[in-house]
Amino acid sequence: MGQSSERVENGGAGYQTIQNAEIPAVDLDGGAGRLRVIAGSVLGAKAGADVHPGGVVRSRRENTSILVLQGRASENQSRQAGEAELIVCKRNGSEVVIDARQDSRLLLMSGASIEEPIARDGPFVMNTRAELLQAVEDYQTGKMEHVS
Repeated sequence: MGQSSERVENGGAGYQTIQNAEIPAVDLDGGAGRLRVIAGSVLGAKAGADVHPGGVVRSRRENTSILVLQGRASENQSRQAGEAELIVCKRNGSEVVIDARQDSRLLLMSGASIEEPIARDGPFVMNTRAELLQAVEDYQTGKMEHVS
């Protein structure tokens, strides 16, 4: 991480500020597009974000989601998504093939399952109901940092 980065942790969870200059980009073969690497490493480009040891984005399905920020895309020639739509891929070990026939911006999120319980309410996601209630209380009492 560069000097402009910041990491805030609470227990095992953490938040990192990552500046645009800290996100490497890789051109895909045949002019298929450009990939910005936020975490892990892809095609020799290593991201500035801290990740768990072995945190590598792979082309095989682990937990993979594709958020369409602009344009349209499909996954494995089947499921289609437009702007602000999310494709959640099945975890079956096969490759993820993304097809965007028009000028599109996609956010690809992929990683190994952490196999932990999930408790969520509004914008808060924790592991247990007790942690969730504590997060809401921390927010309401001003203990969380605010992003402006």
